[in-house]
Amino acid sequence: AFDMSGNSLVANSETPDLSSAYGSAYDNWTDPSNPKLWIFTQPGSPSDAVFVEFDINTLALTGTVHDAIADVTGATSDALGGGACTYEADGLFILAGSLQQDPNKIFGYELAVTAEPTAPGASTAFTATPDATGALTVDLAWSNPDLDVAGDALAELTSIDVYLDDEATPIYTNSSPTIGGAETYTATLTAGGTHVFTVIGTNSSGEGLPVSTSTFVGVDVEISSITLPETGGIGEVFTPEVTVTNNGVGDQTFDVTLDDGDAYSETLTVTAIASGANQTLTFPDWTAGAAMTYTFTASAADPTGDIDMTNNTMTHDITIFNGCAHSVVLTDSWGDGWNGASASVTVDGTLILENVTVQATADTFEFFAENGSDILFEFDGAGSYPEECSWEMFDGEGTSILTGVGPDAATANVVGFCGGPASTVTFNVDNGTDAIEGVSISIANQNITTDVTGAATIDLPDGDFGWATSIAGYGDETGTVTISGAAATVDITLTPAPITGAPVPTNDAANVISLFSDTYTDIAVDTWRTDWSSAVLTEVVIDGNPAKKYSALDFVGIETTTATLDASAMTYVHLDIWSPNFTQFSIKLVDFGPDGAYDGGDDTEHQIDFATPAQGEWVSLDIPLADFTGLTSTEHLAQYILVGQPTGTTIVYIDNFFFYNIPTPTYTITFNVTDGTNPIEGASIEVASQTLTTDVSGVATIDLEDGTHSYTVTATDFNDATGEVVVSGAAQTIDVSMTGVGIGNIAQNIANVYPNPAYNSITIAIEDLPANVSMQLSDLTGRIIYNSKVNSTNTTLDLTNYSEGTYILVLNSDKGIVSKHLIVKK
Repeated sequence: AFDMSGNSLVANSETPDLSSAYGSAYDNWTDPSNPKLWIFTQPGSPSDAVFVEFDINTLALTGTVHDAIADVTGATSDALGGGACTYEADGLFILAGSLQQDPNKIFGYELAVTAEPTAPGASTAFTATPDATGALTVDLAWSNPDLDVAGDALAELTSIDVYLDDEATPIYTNSSPTIGGAETYTATLTAGGTHVFTVIGTNSSGEGLPVSTSTFVGVDVEISSITLPETGGIGEVFTPEVTVTNNGVGDQTFDVTLDDGDAYSETLTVTAIASGANQTLTFPDWTAGAAMTYTFTASAADPTGDIDMTNNTMTHDITIFNGCAHSVVLTDSWGDGWNGASASVTVDGTLILENVTVQATADTFEFFAENGSDILFEFDGAGSYPEECSWEMFDGEGTSILTGVGPDAATANVVGFCGGPASTVTFNVDNGTDAIEGVSISIANQNITTDVTGAATIDLPDGDFGWATSIAGYGDETGTVTISGAAATVDITLTPAPITGAPVPTNDAANVISLFSDTYTDIAVDTWRTDWSSAVLTEVVIDGNPAKKYSALDFVGIETTTATLDASAMTYVHLDIWSPNFTQFSIKLVDFGPDGAYDGGDDTEHQIDFATPAQGEWVSLDIPLADFTGLTSTEHLAQYILVGQPTGTTIVYIDNFFFYNIPTPTYTITFNVTDGTNPIEGASIEVASQTLTTDVSGVATIDLEDGTHSYTVTATDFNDATGEVVVSGAAQTIDVSMTGVGIGNIAQNIANVYPNPAYNSITIAIEDLPANVSMQLSDLTGRIIYNSKVNSTNTTLDLTNYSEGTYILVLNSDKGIVSKHLIVKK
């Protein structure tokens, strides 16, 4: 044995029965209490390369032998033993060695399990099935362990993990696995090739025994890219390039064919490309022959048939224009790039430049366009400093046709121009009767104006050119003129249109439900033109005011079906309309009823017609909802149908479409309650179903509508007072004089009023004049028309200005009240 405390050899032995030794390896795992030494020896010559176990404590062979020649597949009888080593990996202790032969063999024996005995054993029936089409997916299947490392029934399994190659993080984890249960998982990889998948079970004793399998995933040969531009011009020459990748094992030889779907088809051969390598093939030049979109297809093929060629194709589109190169120059004033801003260019609906940007100071981008092509430029002002961005576009002749500066997002349309032999285009513009002078016509990035005869001319090369008219008082018209080597004439008839917007409504927003108006907040409208309509809808702006234009109008449906409109609190519907030609206009309202659905059995509707409305001016319609007699409810309005005549040719502009109500006006009525002299605080007044209370000044107020309103006044220690107040378009004050409870009336014969009936005056005679006598004259409505102190036993009251009728004269004193009916005649 060896003393491990120092480095001196204290014991030695000649190993018996060994004729040769080619290497050895230490084993302290199989039996940690009694380590062993494995000696790689070759007792026979030239055969029998074997491992023999040597006991370090007894200095003797144990008799355990591993015959490599017999155990290693492909080993030859004349193989010589090589080096030996031991190591621990994936829960196992391995004895490894090598055999020197052609080819050499490296092999290993599992000597011991290093995992805890109660940890999970290895999963079984582990398979990996790659996708048959060559995609980068592989189906894994296995059975979870049902035994522990020691071989007993497994009692605990807390997780199952799947690992890819040498990655430390699992690609799949089942945190609630079933002992012995079947599991599957589809792994999606980022790269093809041969990959190793490993399954490990874990419980509280730690990781168990792993099981691994390897498979090739993906296609052997991949077309990685096709190098061609996305656009070009007729006659332009291009040199296509195709890049291929060998994802398989070992060198590959195969053919690559590139064709344009037309007349071009070329094949090149890739010879012995190494595994994992890329190679770029340069194909013969290709000349663009026609204005069309060519689809190039690159495909790999194996003449020998032993390479997986699944998904071995790639396509690339190149659009050829019958035009010329245009350009856009993007500039950054600071010189540090556009910092997130970008620009895009679309030609005739095809996106040519997408989100291009400036890397430093300026960049130029080319694109192709034809004479008359519609070019849309879009600037996205995102990023840090969009205010530093600017742009300029040039046509095929180098003429600047568009400029702009950030920071705001912007869009602009211009027209492609390549020049060439020109022909004269003449525009003739009228209103159906007379020529129109001063019409601006935009065409080919230019503006021309009609003269007094309504004519304007321009010289243009061959191509299709869009045009648009503009003049105040007429609707805009658009169209396209085709130039083909000869002069052309375009006749245009304009229709009158409003110059000013509709009148601004003044209704209080609190009393309005708006569908469309700049003045109010609009509710959600599902559509301003249903699919069953017979009309053309155009959104227009009139003198800065948005409006809607319906042309070719027969009828048009507007709907709020998602959320129906409750107009039950409204009394009118308002709509502003303008037309150059209608002879009748109609509006129909449709209520879907409580079920909120069309044709649910509870729908109601009504249409109101307006014959010969004024043309050429805004007409404001304010229609009482009560006039829609067939509309039994307005709680679920869902459709609003506009109808015009003459049928199919009517043009109508609309604005300010809303429902509203007019609140009933009220007037302030002030009650002034006294005991004849002093105010009474806390008096209760019942009027118009409301209760008022007087303040310290004996005053209470209420707002009442026109009409006659009865009132009753009560107060502690006072007799109730009643009367009526007649409200007629104005505020007024009602004086109420209350009599104390328990004070007897003055005897009626004490006060004498004569003459009665009276004409011009009356005399009030009072015997034994009490103190604090007041006189009050009121009409039958309770309105006090005269009030005065009485200081004499005989008082005359002038009636000259009083109307004929019956009045009530009240005398009030400390001793009570005297009430007399007075008749005045004229």
